[in-house]
Amino acid sequence: MLKKLDLFLREKPLFILMLLIGFTLSIKLIANSLNHSPIFANFFPTIFLCTAYLAGYFAARFKNKRILIFVLYSLSAFLYLVVDGFITNSLVNYTSFILLAIVALLYTGLSILAAEFLFKGANYGSTKT
Repeated sequence: MLKKLDLFLREKPLFILMLLIGFTLSIKLIANSLNHSPIFANFFPTIFLCTAYLAGYFAARFKNKRILIFVLYSLSAFLYLVVDGFITNSLVNYTSFILLAIVALLYTGLSILAAEFLFKGANYGSTKT
């Protein structure tokens, strides 16, 4: 039975990713309700974690297309920063969006450089254990 479950999860990594995101969001909702705070209080780390899960999934999915990975990481970082800015009312005018786009590009570039430096020579595509 566990072999069938293992094969299913290896064939459907998006399913386990959605389970992980749902579990993370439900834990945060339960913690907020137990602390008698608003339901969506302190939700930004959870949203960022979910975007990191999705970015990691897309990076593994498109591992040979570096430009696509860069675009997906940049887009997810920019969307996170814009949603954070809307909720905290820190977006003033269009220059805030330009600044957030530059920060997202820098964040993406540094993340990709760090990943390549740390995992240089690693065999990402290997499924042998």
